Amino acid sequence: MVVTNEWLELIQAIKDHMEKTGMSQSGVARALGISPAALSQFLKETYPSPHKLFGKIRAFLTVDEAREVAPQKPDFVHTSQSQAVLDIITYCHVANVLGIVYGDAGIGKTEAIREYARNHPEAVVITMSPAFGTTKGVTEKLAKALKVQEGRSIRRMYEEINEKLVESGRVIIVDEAQHLPLKALDHLRSIADESGVGLVLIGNEEVYTRMTGRGEAAFAQLFSRISMRKNVRTELTQPEDMELLFPHLQEEERNFLLRISRSKYGIRGAVNVYVNSAANQNVKLQGLMDMARYMGIGA
Repeated sequence: MVVTNEWLELIQAIKDHMEKTGMSQSGVARALGISPAALSQFLKETYPSPHKLFGKIRAFLTVDEAREVAPQKPDFVHTSQSQAVLDIITYCHVANVLGIVYGDAGIGKTEAIREYARNHPEAVVITMSPAFGTTKGVTEKLAKALKVQEGRSIRRMYEEINEKLVESGRVIIVDEAQHLPLKALDHLRSIADESGVGLVLIGNEEVYTRMTGRGEAAFAQLFSRISMRKNVRTELTQPEDMELLFPHLQEEERNFLLRISRSKYGIRGAVNVYVNSAANQNVKLQGLMDMARYMGIGA
């Protein structure tokens, strides 16, 4: 087997990449779509047909290099909206009560959750989706987050989840809670009540509407448990929020992004316009306007 210079160069490039990024060998193998054993052979110069991997490896390294230099969205900042979310979570965590944050998409709710979790590793965060929008689904999500054995009866998992939570000082934060029907929401409420931990439900307007139940008696027990509630809306985004997110931009650019933030696109839309404009190397007003138009975002 002939070990060519191209093969040696790619071996060194992979090793350099792993050292620089901290990516494991198995992680690189997954990214390349090959087995860890195959990558190990490639690096040891024993892979039987190395030329078949050359193109794949070069493509991976090229994309990863481009990702490293691509403009990044601003780091988390305490905007008025994200701070409101953090305040509700904090209160529910400290007081061990049920709270709900609901409102427009793109306002920063999920980013606030991530920030809270970064600073409070004891927080239990689960994100719901239609696939898990059942009592069983939410139980499995909690079981995984708490390292409780999954795949058993809901009753057994429920008992072990409560055992993990009781007197733990933890808080359960449920993102995208609008995907949960009443029965699953009440199931979560029961877990929080029995274990004595705080519970925060975060989602769009639908989750609040579902919990109020339009005054129906079946919803009264759940709705009456809500100690804190906050409606976050894009229209409430403040100029000061833009100063925090885009401190290096001029006032006219920030005002344009503020108009986007107050629209249905929210802060997420404004950030996306800024990041794409930065990639286009033009974050002046005209550059932002051109990019927003290109993205189909009106402001």
